Amino acid sequence: MPLASADVLKQHAEAAADHRDSPAFAELSALMCWSAVIRCARNAGAISSFRAERLERLDWKEDFADFVSPSDTLVRHADDMRQVPVGAFIAFIRVDPPDAWHRFLHVRKGKRHIVHAMLSLGKGWAAGNKNSSVGIGHDVGWEKLNLAEHLNWVGGERYDAINGYPRNVRARLPLRIRYRKLEAFQIEDQGRRDGSTKVQTLATDKTAVVKPGERWQVGPLADCVAVAAIKRTDNLRAGQRAGRVFIWHVNG
Repeated sequence: MPLASADVLKQHAEAAADHRDSPAFAELSALMCWSAVIRCARNAGAISSFRAERLERLDWKEDFADFVSPSDTLVRHADDMRQVPVGAFIAFIRVDPPDAWHRFLHVRKGKRHIVHAMLSLGKGWAAGNKNSSVGIGHDVGWEKLNLAEHLNWVGGERYDAINGYPRNVRARLPLRIRYRKLEAFQIEDQGRRDGSTKVQTLATDKTAVVKPGERWQVGPLADCVAVAAIKRTDNLRAGQRAGRVFIWHVNG
């Protein structure tokens, strides 16, 4: 059975938020924010049960890169938020500063912590649970929010885009926002079904198919620039890089 589209997922998420007496609202409101996003996508048929279960098993305190990785698209300001596509998984991330010894050498990067997660509804809107953790919305309850308008955007920063505290609170919690498109998860699910490995460039959404163990030279993919040669792909896991290319290893 084909996976549901991003528009179907949006309809499912909005229906749950709009009908607060529904089983869907109760189910999503009882979960952690990232689990609510995953469950919503699974219930809508937009990701497979296999993908949902794999994401649910992540150690969220240690590594959430399979949900949203450090190389996924960065949202720098409100206008960027308005461009986040429907169905994308959004992560709000706090990054520890490097320790004092390495602060100027830039050798050791700070550890990433996921603070919150939401599901994009497009045009700057998103749905989620426990949204007060980023300064807007309620403590509990699956709801729709206009992130572009109501997040506490700080501006002028290279990475951190918002203050996790509301505008009327004199405290600072710098957070950065990244998102992963729904189709990235669906590509992995499709690859798992057909026994292939998908290659996705960092700069575009153009993809090529690589079978495990093959040697490929990825040249220009449609309108994107040529990228580095890919060596053997069978031992690479999701999120590892070869040159400027992502390798999605999804066989088994």
